[in-house]
Amino acid sequence: MASPGGNTPYTFNLTDQSGLDSSDYSLRVLGFSVASNLLLLPEGTSSLGWAPLPDGATVQASVVQGSATVTLASLPPFTDIILGDQVTGDGIPAGATVTGISMAVTLSNSLTAAVAGSVEVVAMTMVGGTATQGSNTITGLVPPPSVSGLRVGQVVSGQGIPAGATVAQVGPGAQVMLTQPATAGAVYTGTNPLLFSLSLQGSGAAGGTSLTLSAVTSAAQVAVNALISGGGIPANTTITGIGSLQITLSVPATSGGSAVALGFTQAQSCTLTAGGNAVSGLGSTAGLGVGFPVQGTGIPGGTTIAAVASATSIVLSNSASAGGTSLIFPRATGVVPSFDISQYDTFVFDPTVQTAGLNGARVYLFVVPKSWPAVATQSGFAGYPTNPPGFPYAWSATGFGVMQANTPPNTPDTTSSYPPFSIVEPTIDALGAGGGLHIDVQTVDGFTFALTLNLADANGNQLGQVGQPVPAQGVNRVAIIAAFQAAFPSGNPYAPLLYGGPNDIDGQYPGILNPGAYLAAGANAGSALATMWTAALTTLYTGSTLLNMIGDDSNYYQGIPQVVSGSNVLQFTGYSDAKMTQTNGNVFNLYSPLTPDPPNAGLGAGFQVFANAGVYADSSAYVLVQTNTNPNVSPAKVALGLQRDLVSALNRGIALTGPSGTAGRTAGDTSAYWGMEGNWYPAAMSDSSAPQNQFSLFMHTAQVSGVLVFTSPGGTPAAIAASPNGATVSGTTVTITTTGAHGLATNNWVAIQNVACAGYNGTFQVTGAPTSTTFTYTVPSGIASTLTPSGSGSATGGAAATPQGALMGQAYGFAYDESPVHSASGQPNVPSKYDPAPAGTATVDIVFGPWGTAAT
Repeated sequence: MASPGGNTPYTFNLTDQSGLDSSDYSLRVLGFSVASNLLLLPEGTSSLGWAPLPDGATVQASVVQGSATVTLASLPPFTDIILGDQVTGDGIPAGATVTGISMAVTLSNSLTAAVAGSVEVVAMTMVGGTATQGSNTITGLVPPPSVSGLRVGQVVSGQGIPAGATVAQVGPGAQVMLTQPATAGAVYTGTNPLLFSLSLQGSGAAGGTSLTLSAVTSAAQVAVNALISGGGIPANTTITGIGSLQITLSVPATSGGSAVALGFTQAQSCTLTAGGNAVSGLGSTAGLGVGFPVQGTGIPGGTTIAAVASATSIVLSNSASAGGTSLIFPRATGVVPSFDISQYDTFVFDPTVQTAGLNGARVYLFVVPKSWPAVATQSGFAGYPTNPPGFPYAWSATGFGVMQANTPPNTPDTTSSYPPFSIVEPTIDALGAGGGLHIDVQTVDGFTFALTLNLADANGNQLGQVGQPVPAQGVNRVAIIAAFQAAFPSGNPYAPLLYGGPNDIDGQYPGILNPGAYLAAGANAGSALATMWTAALTTLYTGSTLLNMIGDDSNYYQGIPQVVSGSNVLQFTGYSDAKMTQTNGNVFNLYSPLTPDPPNAGLGAGFQVFANAGVYADSSAYVLVQTNTNPNVSPAKVALGLQRDLVSALNRGIALTGPSGTAGRTAGDTSAYWGMEGNWYPAAMSDSSAPQNQFSLFMHTAQVSGVLVFTSPGGTPAAIAASPNGATVSGTTVTITTTGAHGLATNNWVAIQNVACAGYNGTFQVTGAPTSTTFTYTVPSGIASTLTPSGSGSATGGAAATPQGALMGQAYGFAYDESPVHSASGQPNVPSKYDPAPAGTATVDIVFGPWGTAAT
């Protein structure tokens, strides 16, 4: 049994049921875990594994037999070569290292005279930081991650910095130490910056725009758009391009070739004592920065450089468990690669081997047209690899960061940042916590393509499924797109969510956007969706609202409309008792998107509600009016929880329903009502003007040929007997009679669908099951009074349904997933995830669902 217990590996199989022509499309997988510092990398001929970052970089070079100089036509983006790197490859003698780096660059201006001497290239401009007269230390450098780009030996210039001062030490924290003290105090700003530059050697002919730079310590430190200065170089000249690189080796090559694969690894001798974190005796720290990863004997996993103490010493973030004489410094920049699932169709995680678990992981599944360009040209993504897709990564003082694609890709054309994709997010607990699996299919940003997770035990027994029902007759991508068009025809406010053109991807639309993603584009600010919530927000924030909610600190909160400095707010006061007589010290102003607080003044109301952003993700000082000084949960987290529940209720269409007035109210009754799934989405999908998220309702309830687009968490439906005996009511107790065994017990949850008298439909908790074909549940008196004897329809145990009785499938509808919060226990959940996965899960099949026949 693999879960719980983590005694066997989890195997993830990648299965292509798309039907896409492999000569036109490639299906690719890319995975990383920022928190665990792992990538999906080849582990065998057809399998991938979760591995640490590569120790080095591999590039193609031209090598000449008998020469110590090798030439690179260009350096792949996000790849670095560092002075002192160990070099391996055909014809490279053992022990060879990089002893010199030079590169050809193109300048924005012509040289006014021949250059043959010192030049300076600006490596970083810092805005923020304070110099104190007579002190060698500059403190408060911001933002903190920026210190990772600073290197010992860089030239420093700025107000109060003496000429010739260089960096002597970087860190710890957001500070650097200079070789000379400041001659005057200074605070560095956008008009008074602090510059860190490389001191290099340059050579070039007068009148030309080409320059050769030598004495380079790290190829990645010279960047396009960097300022360059020196004799013969006009003011404000920048580097506009980087050409070939020449690498000098410590020994000549024994054989040559025009495209030799060379490996570059940074490994240095040193002195490290067990129990200590100070490393001395390094050859050079010129290519090392704060936050960079470190590996070696006795070095705990996840160790990074906390400070670069000198030209030959560093301080580690963890103490060594054993002494050592060498360290390896994996590349601080690179690209997370992707792999074609026709070759690599499996990846594995074994908690007994990687005992720390897998945290914060994302697995991207791409559909890549073969015609897709090699690199993106979209602003902000220029140069990023798109065919095959890859994500640039970099280490900084805040850790391992990955530059990901826009979610979702908002255009299918070749100026997009990345081709269409979907995301699977696996988390595996540490072995000490049981090694359990948590996993979901991420559909919150819209529908791109059909993706399914099938879970099974070690014997192949099926344990569950989330995503698209696969296999399922007729449920393919083209049918899902058609169902959306039928639900939201041209002219409907939700119709523009179908983005791109009808023939963009194999004769189909690229996908369907979440309304929040659609409104995030400023061009859509005038759409009907932008004002969808105006009337409901006006009523909620200015009417006679009284909200009795439960906070994430388990205290009670009461909210009433107030006006604060001209803005409408719901002012929440916290109470520690159910009678709401003992205040707990928290008072929050939760602003209306129609009159938001200053931090969110530029955001549209529709965007804030659909995207759960702005005032619904706000813990500023405007919100936290008064706070508990000794909380069990931080006031900021409680305020954000109230905002989460409020915007969830708006999206579900129930923010204005439920308990009202002041008579007969109880603490938390609003939260209890909002947490009942059977109350969600009270308006039918055909009512396009209803103040609820109809995109969410489509994701949950849309069907193709009678099958839900996304799987239901419920079991096999039981047929309800015909009228008048199938559904009856006595007082507030409903009795349902089924034609066969229903399999329900007291306290189970059941979804009632398609009973002729609509008031019977919805999600209810069973109050009794007197026979195998009868069960009861309770409805509010107001609904009970409208019921008449009826029948037909179905009862599905463990499932949720809307008030209309539409069964809800497992799919995220908006950014706060669809798990009920502060609700009755045991309610069926509908998010597209397993948290945790069923006990015994050993394999997860990740299936690209049927694409369908191309539209004609």
